[in-house]
Amino acid sequence: MLWGVPAYDCASVTNDRFRGNPGHDKAPWTIRQDHPGGKAPALGPITKPNTQNTHHHTDLEVPPELLRALARALTAALIPPPRLPAPIEAEDTPDFLTAAQLAQRLGVSRETVRRLAIAGTLPHTVVCQGTRKTTRRYPRRFADEFAASGLETADLAVFAAAWRARVTAPAS
Repeated sequence: MLWGVPAYDCASVTNDRFRGNPGHDKAPWTIRQDHPGGKAPALGPITKPNTQNTHHHTDLEVPPELLRALARALTAALIPPPRLPAPIEAEDTPDFLTAAQLAQRLGVSRETVRRLAIAGTLPHTVVCQGTRKTTRRYPRRFADEFAASGLETADLAVFAAAWRARVTAPAS
């Protein structure tokens, strides 16, 4: 026990009333009123919130056109515009296309392009051959000439054979 520090006996933690301060049955360190300058326990809100609208007229109606215009303006401000693809410049176009780019130009799936390349029907160059994946590139000139020919995709194999014969033929 420290000298000068009041000690609390077991009565301080029981429901018995304290001898020194009648009228409550809680430990003195948990009650504000026991301290000098303490406040009485709050029984309800001391300050009432200002819920009355004294600054604006509430009987004014907002026209529906104004609400729609406000909704459109908020939507335009909060939703970003769609991103457009960068314009393709003629000087910067690569000579070879990926399978996805060729498939998009020919109007077929990427898997169809892959199968035709494996079968040897489409002209392509193997860029990287790994144990699990082979990366191929397809000539842009072939895709451009097929698109300009106006043929259906069913005639792709015939066009590819004729194109390959024309490109690989010796110059005369």
